[in-house]
Amino acid sequence: MLNDENRQKCRKILDRYGYRPQMLMVIEECSELQKAVCKMLRNGTSATAPSDNFKEEIVDVVVMVTQACMIAGLNEAQVNAMAEKKLDRVLSRQ
Repeated sequence: MLNDENRQKCRKILDRYGYRPQMLMVIEECSELQKAVCKMLRNGTSATAPSDNFKEEIVDVVVMVTQACMIAGLNEAQVNAMAEKKLDRVLSRQ
């Protein structure tokens, strides 16, 4: 999802701060996205008018998941192959 330049920036940040602090940030950013989703649902915000906070939290999670993939040694092709299997499984359920 991130372009090459942004993935390189993720790698630099991961190299600078290390595995453990960045994994803690994964947890934190996922929690913040969860809170933003709950707030939207509680306030009755429609999916067609998401808040700016919700959008920012999605991007934060994408950045942190990119770093988590780097830690796990997952490349884009592997992520897409695994995602395809999971998506096909869900779509096959009726």
